[in-house]
Amino acid sequence: MNEITLTQQLIRFNTINPPGNEQDCVLFIGKILQSFGMVTRYYDFDNKRTSLIASYRPQKKQSAICFNGHVDTVPLGEDSWDFDPFSGTISTDKLYGRGSSDMKAGIAAIIIAVKEALEKNTTQNIEVIITAGEEIGCEGAHFLKNSNSLPNDVGALVIAEPTANYPIIGHKGVLWLRVKTKGVTAHGSMPEKGKNAITKLIRAYHKLDNFLFDDPEDPIFGKPTLNIGMIRGGQNINSVPDEAYFTLDVRTIKKQDHRLIIKQLKSLFEQDTILETIENVPSIYTDPDNSWIKLIFKRLSNQLNISIQPSIITYGTDASYLKEGLNHPPTIILGPGEPQLAHKTNEYCYIKKITIAKNIFTDMIEQWSRFA
Repeated sequence: MNEITLTQQLIRFNTINPPGNEQDCVLFIGKILQSFGMVTRYYDFDNKRTSLIASYRPQKKQSAICFNGHVDTVPLGEDSWDFDPFSGTISTDKLYGRGSSDMKAGIAAIIIAVKEALEKNTTQNIEVIITAGEEIGCEGAHFLKNSNSLPNDVGALVIAEPTANYPIIGHKGVLWLRVKTKGVTAHGSMPEKGKNAITKLIRAYHKLDNFLFDDPEDPIFGKPTLNIGMIRGGQNINSVPDEAYFTLDVRTIKKQDHRLIIKQLKSLFEQDTILETIENVPSIYTDPDNSWIKLIFKRLSNQLNISIQPSIITYGTDASYLKEGLNHPPTIILGPGEPQLAHKTNEYCYIKKITIAKNIFTDMIEQWSRFA
């Protein structure tokens, strides 16, 4: 077993979310990690929605390096695939399949890196957290945090999300909201006898035309953004609609308070407009001057022969809950997948980058043994 064949095996588990059904895949991973001598614990936030924490703790007084990945994937989409999306087909220099980039290749690289470290009789404390339900609300990570199931004394966190092996030190927060209006239904030929919810919703929509965030642009995170993603209203053409809504996708920068954004938006709308929170995931950030981050940046710059600048990603990860639940260790997001291919038809990962990621993770374990 190596990082390539293991990626193929993981892809062959159908873990599309919804519904998820991650349990079989997570149990498979757990058995592998257990065979290395790790202690495994399983946590279900729903039926067959299983997450895993695997621990190797030979040193009582040393903090651990922790690796994370999620096994759920997004649906296949409407377009046909050139290869079976659950086959893990290799063609030229690419490994195809749903979850290849996002992020089963990253998980495979973690597992084989841990295997190689343990085969060398490392004395380094290692934690591996494999989650279910990341694609919709980071449900597995959220459950682990809220149930106080996360390990203690973690000194560094590595999230193997797709970054093409470029180190990332943060990501924007996610605030999804539903703006809803209520009306009174009536026959379409007598609109004066009802109250049109869509008309009220249009007024709310136009209030956003001049909406500005109070926060200045951040040199690393850039600007917060707001997007109207969906709009729904009415049951049929000849009735006055009694309910309508649109959704807001707000992406926030570091130190931005989601509660203040909600309060600011509420002040724009009519008093009876309803504002519902769908998802609320904070941004995460590690100072690039952190000594562990500086060490990893230096080593990666030499290993990959590239210049590394502090960077963030716009999408969310399990780090939103794990970083806080683990008491805010320095966090790097790095994985072999191609971020632009995540969620796309004919998703693939470059084979070479999976092995490079494995080598990077192996080196991180070795460096942490000297650093901790």
